Amino acid sequence: DVFQEWGGVVRGVSLLDKVFGYNHGLLDLQGDVGFGIEDGVWQHNGWQPMPALQKQLASMPELRDLLSLLGRRPTARGKEMRKFRPRKRSASMEDMKGVEIDPIDPTSVSGLTLSGNLATMLPNEAVLLRSSMKSLRWLFLAKKAEEKLLSYELSGWTDVPTKNMRKPRRSVHLPAASGGPLIICLDTSWSMTGLREILAKSVVLASVIAANSQGRECRVVSFSSSNNAVESGVISCNAEGVRKLLDFLSYSFGGGTDVTG
Repeated sequence: DVFQEWGGVVRGVSLLDKVFGYNHGLLDLQGDVGFGIEDGVWQHNGWQPMPALQKQLASMPELRDLLSLLGRRPTARGKEMRKFRPRKRSASMEDMKGVEIDPIDPTSVSGLTLSGNLATMLPNEAVLLRSSMKSLRWLFLAKKAEEKLLSYELSGWTDVPTKNMRKPRRSVHLPAASGGPLIICLDTSWSMTGLREILAKSVVLASVIAANSQGRECRVVSFSSSNNAVESGVISCNAEGVRKLLDFLSYSFGGGTDVTG
């Protein structure tokens, strides 16, 4: 009947809206981005625990606050400097946010330069102007006309979309703040069954929701022994990412724990 034919689709789309927002585009069949109405993904067992996990999340506001503090990324609003692997500017606004020097935003001193700007010139240049010797005053005016006054170089940081470099150089110091990638290392041994399993899956679901809404990457590394460690890759808002999430949520924990795995 109609319910059997469309029930799974409607339930799945509703859950996708809650996880990835209403503009996720996962019903767009261009390339391998989304799903069709007849796609078998709607019958996946991973949809079943989602309502219970979302109910669990509603009672854990502290988890949302914790996720907002985890992860570091380069950002213009950062107050601390940290080392990051260098990335290059991207033309796509969908790529990960990074920072670069913005010479139009004079918020800090980044070095010395030559200019004709009286507001940024060094004090020793002002000495020429105040000198009692006419030749030195003429020298100052000549340097200003030629824009050769020794001055502070002012610049700031600006947020820009970035992508990986093929051959990255050594790490660079950039301003950092929260909002970086989320990497979850999760014990999936038998000791995590029951309520612990529900909480663990709730953390993963909350991390995916937070990462998607804030433009961050989210990866899950699950382990139970040295021979059973699985890295999910990035769980993003596309067909592959949804299947990774559903596969994880449908997985039943079991096995012994080996933290060296």
